Amino acid sequence: MSRQDRIKKIDQVLDELIKNKKWEKNLALEKLKEEWKIVVGKKAADNSKPLYIKNKRLFIEVSSPIWSNELNYTRNKIIKKINEYYDIQIIEDIFLA
Repeated sequence: MSRQDRIKKIDQVLDELIKNKKWEKNLALEKLKEEWKIVVGKKAADNSKPLYIKNKRLFIEVSSPIWSNELNYTRNKIIKKINEYYDIQIIEDIFLA
């Protein structure tokens, strides 16, 4: 094996490190927090925020029972949009608190 074959690009090394250390979920959550308005819309984002992901369940804090109902009503759409937006099946369910 030549030296050129052994040299990896930095993005390959980082991808392997992220997957090996299971940081992928945490990085996706941080990106989701930054992009929350894009994912759920401004009004919903102003009244909710993603807290954490556990066992493919996204825990979301909401400002009121009204917003809890609204997000619960659109939960499947939100899950689909998140998974499509990040091109990874990271969320299977949502818990509203």
